[in-house]
Amino acid sequence: MRKSAGRTIATKKMPAPKRHGLGLISAAHVRKTATLPYLKFELKKRRKPEDVGDLVAIYDSYIAAADAMLAIANQPRANGIDLINDEWNWLLRRAWETAEHMKRLQPANKGDQERFVQTLFSCALDMGSNIDEAVSVLQAAVALGTAEEKQKAT
Repeated sequence: MRKSAGRTIATKKMPAPKRHGLGLISAAHVRKTATLPYLKFELKKRRKPEDVGDLVAIYDSYIAAADAMLAIANQPRANGIDLINDEWNWLLRRAWETAEHMKRLQPANKGDQERFVQTLFSCALDMGSNIDEAVSVLQAAVALGTAEEKQKAT
C-alpha cells in the first residue's frame, strides 16, 4: 500500500524469485539476530578447494550432534524441556551456515567432489526441499567439477 494525493493505492508485492540449484542452500531463512562469530571466523580460514573435506567434516559433526539432540528430545524424559529444541535449532543453523559457505567452493579432487555433492544434496533435503529441488542441487554441485579438472583443461 502506498499513499498518493491522500488516497491509498494498493500495490502488488512481487514474489521472490524461485531458487534452484545451489541457490537452495541458504541459511538466511533460519538466521536470527544472534551471530555465529567463531564459526564465521573458522569458515573464513577455509576458502581453498583443499578445504572442502574439512567443511564436510564440520557439517557432518553438527548434523550428528543435532540428530543426537533430536533423539533425546523424542524420549518421554525430555518432555517439556525447551532447551533441547533450542540447542537442536542452534546446531542446525551452524550446519547450514557451513553448507552455505561450502557451496561457494570447488572441490580439489574427485574424492572431495563426491563428499561435497552428497553433503549439499543431504543439506537441501534437511532444509525442507522436495526431491526435485534436491536433485537440482545435486546437478549443480556435480556441474562445478573439480579444481583438478579445471587445471587440466587450461
